[in-house]
Amino acid sequence: MTHKFFSVQTPDGGSYNIELSSFDDSSFPKEVAKAISPFIDVVNIDLTRARKERTASIRTLSIITSRIAEYFLERQNLVICYYCDFLGPIPHTNKKITCQAYGVEDYFVHIIYRQQHEKYVDLIANSIHEGYDKP
Repeated sequence: MTHKFFSVQTPDGGSYNIELSSFDDSSFPKEVAKAISPFIDVVNIDLTRARKERTASIRTLSIITSRIAEYFLERQNLVICYYCDFLGPIPHTNKKITCQAYGVEDYFVHIIYRQQHEKYVDLIANSIHEGYDKP
């Protein structure tokens, strides 16, 4: 079970909080949870802006990404599953183009994993699609 919280202070005075926390087994259908639980730890990323202006520079996003990558690389059985929506976009340019805009209009779901975990990630991805495709 993973729970990690850290803050990122950027050179331009920005402050971001990053929380990585494990999904519990009830987040997935029972058969998926049973298949993945002994082998991988699936975590969610929660990114919030604690202070600074409305935009985040490419440098800021690079700093945040590097911190998450370090954590991922230190844990061999970690799989990161994150999603974005338009409730709290973090624009990364003054043109007000959000990171979320590069995904699907409604939701953008991304899973970061090692190739050795691909069969487990396929189970997760299929369960996500089934959940969103229901009327």
